[in-house]
Amino acid sequence: MEKIWLKEYDKGVSGEIVLEVPSLAKMLQDTAAEYPEKPAIKADGKVTNYKDFNRITEIIAGNLRLNGLERQEKVCIFLPNLKETILSFFAVVRAAFVGVMTNPLYSEDELVRQVEDSESKIMITCDALLPKVVGALPRTHLEKVFVVKLDPNTVLPDNPKIADFNDLLKDNIGYTAKNIDIENELALLQYTGGTTGISKGCMLTHKNLASNAASLKQYFAPLLKIGEESFLGVLPYFHVYGLQVSIVTPVFMAEEMVPIPRFTPKAMLMSIQNDKITTIASAPSIFSACLNQKDIGSYDLSSLKLMISGSAPLPKALREAFEARTTAAISEGYGLSEASPVTHYTPVLSKNSKQCSIGTPIPGTEVKIVDVEYGVRELGVNEDGEMCIRGPQVMKGYYKQPGQTEM
Repeated sequence: MEKIWLKEYDKGVSGEIVLEVPSLAKMLQDTAAEYPEKPAIKADGKVTNYKDFNRITEIIAGNLRLNGLERQEKVCIFLPNLKETILSFFAVVRAAFVGVMTNPLYSEDELVRQVEDSESKIMITCDALLPKVVGALPRTHLEKVFVVKLDPNTVLPDNPKIADFNDLLKDNIGYTAKNIDIENELALLQYTGGTTGISKGCMLTHKNLASNAASLKQYFAPLLKIGEESFLGVLPYFHVYGLQVSIVTPVFMAEEMVPIPRFTPKAMLMSIQNDKITTIASAPSIFSACLNQKDIGSYDLSSLKLMISGSAPLPKALREAFEARTTAAISEGYGLSEASPVTHYTPVLSKNSKQCSIGTPIPGTEVKIVDVEYGVRELGVNEDGEMCIRGPQVMKGYYKQPGQTEM
């Protein structure tokens, strides 16, 4: 396949992944070993460095094992954007369990369906979501629910299946699974948005997620420096876009993560100013909401270096308005749950990138356009058809749905 898009890449960016692709567990361990004192998570005014991040996730993984969880069994993470969301996800994958990121806005029925379809045995949630969990619990096969207390005065129900998240922080020797098979062992069951029917679980391996992070690390290298950036967690972490670009990739790059539990334009603008945020992955609707703040000119946004936009085209007027407010580069992209999720971005330094474009395939990704009717005839420039994507980030298939996988 002729990769005609490579000529559009920023100088120095390779068309292939040139970085080692580890398991997600080794990714965190390597970062912690090389940058132990670098800030990893900033939340509630406190900073956790990579040395402590590594140790805490090791402890949580150990306690999940002590609660009877076996390799490749499922853990439902039913949380908003919190420090504990990040810790829980990396604890799960370092133990070779499988994370099931779950939308905090789900109804009780939607929650039951995803828990049961994924065969989750343990859930990690918070007190604000506990009423839905308590209602759903008798209708699931969950064996244990660990609750993050956002309100320290919360009294947990008298139920042997419900415990305090702090129980997962009790000191132990720690646990990390040995010999993780990055090609075949799952790290994540990512449920699709259900736009083409009932939501399906995309089976994403360690290699799927890590290779996507490696591609983004390369693609953004002309602008972002290892260990020097701060990523704002404004996109929901339960969504694969937020998970990959605001958690997995920053850890691969030894960057700081700053979660926002509940988005408001003011919260986002204040965090950019106070936390010196350099990188934001977001969507046009969020950018628009911030620009519509009457006092936006009173915020110092000078720290911003890169603004990543996805989920919908970024209108020209909105892009120009943000460019007028900051000196940040703007990169638009495209992806889907089945591809971990990123497949395209516009180069971060190029001034000639086509606006309202999804950009070029990222390193290691191949794309072609084929006819819609049969899907076999490759089309040329300016011909409309269906996009086919091949790359190391593409899922193993849909969980328990071989027929849908083959379609």
